[in-house]
Amino acid sequence: QLTLLNALTCDNRQSRLSYVLCNDIVLWMGKLSYSLFLVHAVVIGYTSLALNGPLARPVCEDNASGSCTASWDEFFRSRRIPPWSVLVIWPVSMVAAVLLCYGVEVPGRRYLQGMISHEQQPKGGTHVQVPPDDGDHIFPTY
Repeated sequence: QLTLLNALTCDNRQSRLSYVLCNDIVLWMGKLSYSLFLVHAVVIGYTSLALNGPLARPVCEDNASGSCTASWDEFFRSRRIPPWSVLVIWPVSMVAAVLLCYGVEVPGRRYLQGMISHEQQPKGGTHVQVPPDDGDHIFPTY
């Protein structure tokens, strides 16, 4: 699927799809996507905690009467967050994703690429060049 998208966009931004997918904002969002994936559930959880307070999970000993199912239904119903909380969750998640991406992911990638370039150095002293990641590329170019 990714290969198909790549093939459809290799036309120097001539097609509409290429123009949209090669937009700088879309490329930046793609760079942040993994960090955003990692932080969004945490932000949603803490938002729910802030709005609903701490809740104890129901303890069910006997489910014959169906009270256990009702207890769990009530628990999940009480953990819901209002739709307006997206106005808080989205920007907080984006800030956390930017901090994670540029504070951990990009420096970690640079460090590992430095380690790889030292491992690829032949014994004769000739160095194999691995270009550094400047943080602006989605796919590494070797």
